[in-house]
Amino acid sequence: MSSSLVPPESPSPNPSPNPSPPTPAKRPRPPASRPSRAPALLDLALIAAFLALTFLLGVFPLKDTDFWWHLRTGDLIRQTGQVPHHDLYTFTVPDHPWIDLHWAFQLALSWGYERGGVVALNLAKCVITCLAVLLLVAAGRREWPTWVMVLSWLPALLVLGGRMYVRPETLTLLYLAIDLSIFLRWDRYPALALLLPPVQLAWVNSHGLFVLGPILLAFALIDALLRPGSMAPGRRGWWRIVGLATLLTGLACLANPYGIAGALYPLQLARTMGNPLFSRTIAELMPVPLFIQQSAGLRSLPLQLHIATMVLGALSFLLPLLWTVSTRFRPSPDGAGGGGRPAKGKAAGGKAKAPRRSKKRSVRRRR
Repeated sequence: MSSSLVPPESPSPNPSPNPSPPTPAKRPRPPASRPSRAPALLDLALIAAFLALTFLLGVFPLKDTDFWWHLRTGDLIRQTGQVPHHDLYTFTVPDHPWIDLHWAFQLALSWGYERGGVVALNLAKCVITCLAVLLLVAAGRREWPTWVMVLSWLPALLVLGGRMYVRPETLTLLYLAIDLSIFLRWDRYPALALLLPPVQLAWVNSHGLFVLGPILLAFALIDALLRPGSMAPGRRGWWRIVGLATLLTGLACLANPYGIAGALYPLQLARTMGNPLFSRTIAELMPVPLFIQQSAGLRSLPLQLHIATMVLGALSFLLPLLWTVSTRFRPSPDGAGGGGRPAKGKAAGGKAKAPRRSKKRSVRRRR
């Protein structure tokens, strides 16, 4: 008989006295619950309703009589190919110099009226105003609830509804909204500052209040300069881009058919509007006490809306300033000074720092 002999198994050199029990199988984790989209949808619905209200406030028949001379001037510019330099309408002073910085608006007005009439221009005005309001609402703080921003903008929107005409100031509202949106974001995205010169170029050739652009830019630069670490080495690139945009914005004010005279036109406009002939007959130029006296008094709803808008505008600057001051000088719980700095002799977590060993003792121990 032949049989195959199998050698016995050799014992393991280090037998484990207590073999480890088998690891239990991991249970599959339940799928993570997705965040609810209801708050985001509610915010979008609020903004959409606010924009719809903005659009509807601008849908009314044409009432502004300045529309017609703007339209006529636009027609003449298209026919002659020249921007007027002398008064065309006042027969008593036919050779009086005229700086018409509204010429680009008038060209667009003439072109739009030829193709769609008053209805098309009225709808275009509503769309431009909605775009400006959307930029302004989106420029708010992200941590603020949407309903708070919408509610805060409501008085200003109702005031705006009374001036929503087919006028150059509608474009000024859009330019203001674009500039404010840039200033809010240029700290993280400095390249956005390069959009300021083309906006200013369009502004100086469409409305005499283009001076608001450089004024806002100056305040934004002062704000950036007063921030902590504004002149740190890491900010040099930011200042190069913003400085270039500032220079080009100033040069854009000169890029108009009248040159330096057009750039200084706001000073002439201020002197003209300060004439008692205008300040006592045009409602928006009247002093506030005179306007209250000649209107329905403090019981006037438009006047109440104006006052509410001015109060909210002042609070929008005052409340963040007070909040910043209170948080900067508020004492920390560990007894530190303002700004939450840790006290001396303590680490950031509040524990005392371990004493450092002297170098001499460590050298002796090594020996």
